[in-house]
Amino acid sequence: MSVSIRDTDTTTADFAEGTLTDVVAVNDGLELVNNPALSFDGVDDYVEVADANSLDIVDQLTLEAWFYVPNGDLPKTYNTTFRSIVSKGDTVAPYSINWYAGSSGTPDNRLQSEITTVDQGRVSITAYSKLNYGAWNHNAIVYDGNSLKSYINGELTGSTVASGGIVTNTKPLYIGFAGSDRYYWGNIDDVRIWNTVRTQTEIQDNMNTELTGSETGLVAYYKMNEGSGTTLTDSAGTNGGTINGATWTVDNTRYLTTGTRQSPQLDLSPVGTVKSGSINWQETLNSQTITIETSVDGGSTWDTCTNGGSIPNISGASTLDVRQTLSTTDTTVTPRLESLEVDIDTAVVNEDTGVLQETETHTFYPFKFNDTGTLISDMEYNQEGWITIPKNTADWKKVGGE
Repeated sequence: MSVSIRDTDTTTADFAEGTLTDVVAVNDGLELVNNPALSFDGVDDYVEVADANSLDIVDQLTLEAWFYVPNGDLPKTYNTTFRSIVSKGDTVAPYSINWYAGSSGTPDNRLQSEITTVDQGRVSITAYSKLNYGAWNHNAIVYDGNSLKSYINGELTGSTVASGGIVTNTKPLYIGFAGSDRYYWGNIDDVRIWNTVRTQTEIQDNMNTELTGSETGLVAYYKMNEGSGTTLTDSAGTNGGTINGATWTVDNTRYLTTGTRQSPQLDLSPVGTVKSGSINWQETLNSQTITIETSVDGGSTWDTCTNGGSIPNISGASTLDVRQTLSTTDTTVTPRLESLEVDIDTAVVNEDTGVLQETETHTFYPFKFNDTGTLISDMEYNQEGWITIPKNTADWKKVGGE
């Protein structure tokens, strides 16, 4: 007599079981969690990073930031001045990215990127009608000693002649502020400062990807992954910042790049000798990846599975662990695991003769128990012969055939 066991995850409650790291069970599926960001109220919120020599960039500069432009009326305290996203100091800043707040409580679709050089003074590029309201935008400004360029969402939106070394100062680096009343209103995430020239291809290829912090030329990198606290970590160096008033949020934010779920371990020993097994799942990838792995030795080694294929090394196993890894190279989208199904075929030994029974035909009457082990239904035999059993093996009951 052979017995087939099926374990299926199809609901939010199913996917919430196990160990979840940077993934979340939601809407009857599994997704990557949202990456935290800092929210600024436009009144008095900002981040301050103490002045440091590494932030005095003279010859070559790339400055990047993600920012969310709210789609709605501005706070009444806003006036027509620029609101800073990132700035080294306040007035006549060596480098900065600023959003024009507009007037009469209505945003002006304008972004200003600027540097200040020894030869020319302030050099700026203003981009009109390039921002997406009610959405995240990315800006990168690049100075190579001969020109200043601005890229919005990876596209070149302006270039101007510029020369001379960038001026330096002893003022703090600000995020969401640049002195006076230039407080930003909205969310800011993933600020990067380089002392090298980044090409348009490099900007496009990496703007949606979380970096390690060890990349050549990266002198300050604020991932903003903390999600709590008043300290902002510099993942590229020692230029950590202090958060003043700004709050952490996961609303309308981008996704983390990878996350895992390890399902509750299946104890197969009470059901006899395992003969074979298969695994299949449904997914929405959004051009990203979902990797399913299984382990039959308690997680010491893992084997990658094929959708609809056999479970590697399952024959004779007494336990089964299943790990799901979701990954994205574009943090604006997440892959989604819709369902996961594991089938185990076992061979049962005849208790009277000790003979392994794999070919005999039996009528099998399974019973269904709840999580406390209480019998909740006496089910009719179905053509597939599937047994519904609790995941808690302590609640499993011996079932006989005839």
